[in-house]
Amino acid sequence: MRNNKLIQCIAFQLLITSLLVAFQPSAIAAENTPIRMGINHGLSEPLKSYDRQERYQTFSDYISEVLKRPVRFEVFQNLKRPTGDPKKARYDIAFVRPSNNVGLALRDKGSSLVASAKGDLNAYFFVSKDSPIKTPAEMKGKRFVMPAPTSLMSYIGLASLRDLGIDPTSQQISYTDFQEQGGFMVQQKLTDVSIVGPLVAKDMQAKGNVLIYKSKPVPSWAMVASPSISQVDVEKLRAALINLSNTEAGKKILHKIEVDAFEEGNKDQYIEMLKWLKI
Repeated sequence: MRNNKLIQCIAFQLLITSLLVAFQPSAIAAENTPIRMGINHGLSEPLKSYDRQERYQTFSDYISEVLKRPVRFEVFQNLKRPTGDPKKARYDIAFVRPSNNVGLALRDKGSSLVASAKGDLNAYFFVSKDSPIKTPAEMKGKRFVMPAPTSLMSYIGLASLRDLGIDPTSQQISYTDFQEQGGFMVQQKLTDVSIVGPLVAKDMQAKGNVLIYKSKPVPSWAMVASPSISQVDVEKLRAALINLSNTEAGKKILHKIEVDAFEEGNKDQYIEMLKWLKI
C-alpha cells in the first residue's frame, strides 16, 4: 500500500514538473515579445527626425519598464490603411494626438482608453491683424484654409461653422498639408481665415494674427490599447502614465511629448465628439 502511495506521489510530482517545463518557454516568449506602439503625431507640423526618434524614445522606454516587455514604436502622421485581417490591430497600444482617431479606435476597433492628456482641445480661427473681419458672423462668405479634410482641426472647423449658422458647403475652403501653412497664407493675404490647433495657434498669435473665434472644447490626446493588451496591463499602464507628473523624471518625459499630465479620461466624451463632428 505504501509503495502504491509512493508511486502515485512520484507520478504526481513528475506531472507537475512536466507541466511547468511545458509552460515555461511560452511565458518567456510572451515576456520577450515586443509591444507594438503606434504614435499618431497629427498634422500640426511636418515630422522631423527628432519626432521619429528622440521625442518619444524615453516615453517608449518608460512603458517598457512598466509592462516588463520591449516596446517597438513607429511615429506617423496619418492613420495607415489596415493590411490583412481588418479585425487585427496594427498596434498593441497607440498614443494618438488627433482625438477623432481616439474616438474611432474606441467606437469601432474595440480598443480600451488607457489615459487621456489633461485639458481640452480647441480649434482656433485666425485672421490677419489688419483684417476687416471683426466678429465670427463676418466670416460668412470669406475664404477659409484648413488642414487636410480628414484632420481633427478640419472636422472641428466644419462643425464650428455649422454651430455658427454658416453652411460649410457654401464657403470657399482650401486645404493644406500642415497647419503651419495656414498661418503663412493668412499673413500673405492668400486666405481670410485660417483654422489651426493649439500648438500652431500660439505661434500665430505671437506673430500678431488675431483670434476671431475659438471652438467648443473636445477631449484631448490619449493612449489607447487594443484587445491584445490584458486588462491588468491596461490598468498598470494607466496608473504609470498618471504618475508621470508626480516625479521630476516623469515631468521631463511629459515635456518631450508635449503633455502636461495624464488622467483617467472618459470614453463617452470621445464618442459624443464623433457625433458632433459627424464622423
